[in-house]
Amino acid sequence: PRQEIGQRFLEYQGIPGYSCYHTVEETYEQAARLAEDYPDLVEWVDVGDSWEKTNDSTKGYDIFVLKLTQSNIQPTDGENKPKLFLSCAIHAREYTTAEFCLRFGMHLLDGYVSGNDADSTWILDHHEVHLMLITNPDGRKKAEEGTFWRKNTNNKNGCSNSQKIGVDLNRNFAYKWKCCSGSSSDACASTYRGSSAASEPEIQALQNYVADIFPDQRQNDNNLNSPTNKHATGIA
Repeated sequence: PRQEIGQRFLEYQGIPGYSCYHTVEETYEQAARLAEDYPDLVEWVDVGDSWEKTNDSTKGYDIFVLKLTQSNIQPTDGENKPKLFLSCAIHAREYTTAEFCLRFGMHLLDGYVSGNDADSTWILDHHEVHLMLITNPDGRKKAEEGTFWRKNTNNKNGCSNSQKIGVDLNRNFAYKWKCCSGSSSDACASTYRGSSAASEPEIQALQNYVADIFPDQRQNDNNLNSPTNKHATGIA
């Protein structure tokens, strides 16, 4: 079985100058192949569109989540499986995060199918792992072309410098948008937070997906310190 799963790990050329890192297209191809070959363990879920695709359907990328779990095993107590969600490559030039998330998923699948890894088997039998492998595919592709790119590629916010356009997606989340230091209202700044809370389609896709798999259990959703009920589950 280990040799069989190894054959599902496709060969790839990698990013020019960084051959150990999959490109956007190679990442998507690998994930789609795993879902095709192991439908009981893997789903490749389209959860939204990048900024470029939102503005022109012939450009840009879909945003996907790689979902890993043994779908034939469900909890006997009627509850849902505990979930892990990872958002990767939100900053375009940070190549390592996307590669880590892809390889983490591949490692779990390899360990499960081989039958040699009790931890991977326990995780996938009794949990769901949700990996948004590339949160910022437009920006990531621009970085792959050799630029030191950080943001997405939104060019409609008034920045006249083509090398500094975009929104810092990590500063665009709706919760307490622009409330604190660490983000900028300057459209050309590397930490530009966007024109409004969750203005970017990438963040909308991420927030909607997380809200779907993790229902808000706080008693006051405007206060992160608000207590939950005694049956609440999630990240501590």
